[in-house]
Parts: sequence; C-alpha cells; structure tokens
Amino acid sequence: MIYGYLTELSDKVNLSLANKNLCSLRSPLKSLILHDICGLRMIFEQGGFEHRGFKYPRYLNFNAPMDLALAPNHKYEKINVLEAKETCVKALSAPEGWANFKWTDADLEALAPGLTQLESFDLSSSEKITHRGLAFLPKSLEHLDLHGCSQVADAELGAVARLTQLQYLDLRDCSQVTDAGLKIVARLTQLQHLSLSNCHRVTDVGLEVVARLTQLQHLDLTFCQQVTDVGLGHLARLTQLQHLNLHYCSRVPDIGLGHLVRLTQLQHLSLAYCPVADIGVAYLARLTQLQHLSLAYCQVTDLGVAYLAELTQLQHLDLFGCSQVTDLGLAHLAGLTQLQHLNLYDCNQVTDLGLTYLARLTQLQHLDLSGCSQVTDLGVAYLAGLTQLQYLDLFGCTQVTDVGLAHLKNLPQLKRLSLRGCRQVSNDAIAALERDCPNLMIWDRPR
Repeated sequence: MIYGYLTELSDKVNLSLANKNLCSLRSPLKSLILHDICGLRMIFEQGGFEHRGFKYPRYLNFNAPMDLALAPNHKYEKINVLEAKETCVKALSAPEGWANFKWTDADLEALAPGLTQLESFDLSSSEKITHRGLAFLPKSLEHLDLHGCSQVADAELGAVARLTQLQYLDLRDCSQVTDAGLKIVARLTQLQHLSLSNCHRVTDVGLEVVARLTQLQHLDLTFCQQVTDVGLGHLARLTQLQHLNLHYCSRVPDIGLGHLVRLTQLQHLSLAYCPVADIGVAYLARLTQLQHLSLAYCQVTDLGVAYLAELTQLQHLDLFGCSQVTDLGLAHLAGLTQLQHLNLYDCNQVTDLGLTYLARLTQLQHLDLSGCSQVTDLGVAYLAGLTQLQYLDLFGCTQVTDVGLAHLKNLPQLKRLSLRGCRQVSNDAIAALERDCPNLMIWDRPR
C-alpha cells in the first residue's frame, strides 16, 4: 500500500492518472477529476457519488481504464484507495477553468510520495512556489511549466537542475531569472524546449551558456530586450533549433540575422517589432526550411518581400504593420503556393491590383486585409477563387459594398468574416450571405 495525501488544496483538483495510483485523498474537495484510471479500489467515506447521471455505490473498483468526474456539488472529506501496488501518476495540473488555483510548497511536499513517476507538472501562475517546494519534484519529470511563478529566481533553478530528464521548461514571466540562473539551466542537457519570454534580465552572456543546450529545438526570447547581435551569434551553435521567437527584441539589428543562417533546421521564426529592414530579410532567404515567419511592424519594403520568394516552404507569413509594402511586394508572394496564412493588417498601400497576385495562393485559409482601405469590390472579386479560405478580415475596408460581399458566397469553406468599418455594406447583403453560407460566422459587423 502506498500512501500520499492531498491536503489544504482548493475546492477542485484535476489529476491525470494511468493504471495504479496514489493513495488517500484527504481534503474537503467539492470535485475530483481522474483521467484514465484502472486497478484501483476506492471507498468514499461520505457515501456514494454521481458521475454522468449514474449513481455509484460507496465502494468502487476500477477494472478498466476510464475517466471519472465526481459530483461537483458533493463535499468529499476523505477518499481512500484500498489497493494500489504502485504509483503511476504521469501528468498533474491545476483544474481546467480554475484560474485562482495556486500550488504551494506545502502541496508539493504533501504530494511527493505519490508522484515518483510523474512526467509532466503544470505549476503555472503559482506565485508562492519557491526552491523549498521545487526540491520535492521527482527526477522523472520531463515537462515542467513555471510560467508566471513570480518567486522563481536563480535559487529556484538550482532545485530544477536536479531534473536531469527534463525536456521542456517554461520560465515565461519569471522576471527574477538572470544570466546566473541560465548557467544552472545549462546543466539540463536533455532540454528541447525553453521559454524565457519576459525574462528581461537575460543578456547575451546568458545566451552564451544557453548555447550549450545542443538538443534545444524551441527557444522563446520574447521581450528579452538586452539581447543583441552578439547573443544571436551564440545561438548559431544550436543547430537543432526549429522554433525561435525574438518578438520585441528591440536591440537585434539586421547584421545579427546573419548569424541565423547556420540554423538550417529552423521552421518558425518571429521577428515581430524588431528593427529589421530589407538587408536583414536578405539573410532569411537562406533559411529554406522556414514554414512560419513573422515580420510584424518591421521596416520591410517591397525589396525585402522579394527575398521571401526563396522561401517556398512558407505556410504562415505575417506582414502586420509593414506599411511600406505595396502591390509590387505582393507580386513576389505569388510563387509561395504552400502559403495558408497571410496577415496584411495595416498594409495600407495594397490595392485591388495586389489581390490579383494573392488569387494564385490556392491553399490560403486565413487572410487578414484589415486596414487595407484601398481595397474595393473588384479586389474582393479576385478572392472568390480562394476556395480553401476559412477566415477573412475586411475590417476598415471602407470601399467594399454589397456588390463585393456577394462574391464571398463562392467561398464554400468560409467560417469567419469581419466587416467592421465596412459602412457601405447593408444588413440585407449580410443576411443574404449568411443564407448562402450557413456555416459562416460574422463576428464584427459594420457600424
């Protein structure tokens, strides 16, 4: 018999269990969710319970895997597992939809005996977690989410460094983490995913040690505004990297992107709000495996877009706020036949002529033209051949009228449409389109 307890927790707990599990649950729980459980015999000391409309007896045997959600309005003072030969909890997280649920150091200590085979633990937004609680985490962990754990600093990472099997570590919004902490993280040589978003104390020095994590495939440096081209030079050693987010890294210059050409496996790159211009985009043209690229609010012109024509694997392109891009730039995109998602928000120099080039992108599913105020009914007509289109945003396309809207009935996959600011579109035209496209949801209507 293995004993462990859930004590002093919130009103609801969600455990993901496989096969035989923990022990005794002693807490005034109003609800308990168990996923994929079998091999347990439980006694509910406060009487029976109800699950999916069926009333269960006070005693229950689990002979086959099943999901169990106990009645949400019944208070379970004590639930005992009478037979459990081993603990096999694989994943543990706070209850879905319970934003106020916070783990504490005491919780981690109490749970430790029943979590010896835990592989995934979501501790996100638990502001009271410190190194004292993290010291109880089992070495079997492969996935650890500390997003928003504001007490996590370099000392806490010392406790995390024991977890040598860790492959996924989320430190988003752990703003106390410094370069010294990353030196500790560098001991986790199996790490494949590392998120440092909003860790604003991280500098190029920290990235030098991160570069030792040669198995890393995903790195998020959003808002790490002390990172420069020197730091990108260090990252060039991460030759397995597939996903790199440099969102709001405001000190990353064009020359820094030259270091990234060594990342030949890179598939996802975000440079949104970075001071990147055409010369930087020229380096990106050598990253031929790129599938997702964000250049939102970069200083890109038609010349920069021309370099993107080399990226024939591209499926997602974000040119949000690239107001210097014109119809000529869109002409260079016509050969990107794998493109499924294109964001041209606030590209206000784009006209109907530019949309003739987009008509060749037959795999396009998502198109954002919001703020493209020069687009008219003629331009919308060119989109009628995009039969895979599911999402279309025409917010602020003030020249579009009922005539243009009528062309959209030829888009059989269209599910979401924004018409906010399209003041020349009438309610009658919208009603007619909704009749022709019963699966369409128009979430922003003209005002």
